[in-house]
Amino acid sequence: QMRRTIGAATTVVAIATTLTALPLSAQGTRLGVEGGITLANMYGNAVGNVDLRNGFTGGVFVDIPATPKLAFQLEGHYTQKGAKESELIDLGNGVTLASGTWKYDYVDIGALLNGTIGTGSVRIHIMGGPQYSILMSAKAVGDGGAGEADIKDLTKSSDLGGVPGVAL
Repeated sequence: QMRRTIGAATTVVAIATTLTALPLSAQGTRLGVEGGITLANMYGNAVGNVDLRNGFTGGVFVDIPATPKLAFQLEGHYTQKGAKESELIDLGNGVTLASGTWKYDYVDIGALLNGTIGTGSVRIHIMGGPQYSILMSAKAVGDGGAGEADIKDLTKSSDLGGVPGVAL
C-alpha cells in the first residue's frame, strides 16, 4: 500500500549555513537562524527510477551548552523533500503521471548532541540525534504541465529519523 512506502525511506542531505547566532545568556546559550539546500531521494515499493530533488530547508535552533565541548541543540525547520521520477508514477485508483516530481513539505523537529573538537578559530562541530518530521503537504507534479495531484492522504503523516552532521 502506498501509505506505507512513500516517505517511509527518504534520504535528505542538507547543506545548511548558520545565518546568525545570538547569545541568550552569560552561560553561552545561543539562539540562531539557519538555512540551506536539501538534496532528497526516496526508496520503496511505490517509487521507480528516481533522482535527487533539490529543495530548501530553513529554521531556528537553540544551542544549550552542557560543558565547554558538548551542547544540546533543539531545532525546528521547514524542509522540502521528495524525488524526481522519470518513469510512470502510479498514484492508485487509476491515476497515473508519465513522469514528474514527488514534493513533500515537512516541519522537522530535532534534538541533537553537538560536540566540539579544536579551539580558537579552528573548531569542528560533530552533531547527531533524533528528528521527528510532520508532513505539511504532499504532491505528485507531472512534467510539462501534465497535472498535479494532492497525495497527502496517501502518505504517512509523520516520520522519525536521525540527523548526522558536521559543521566548521
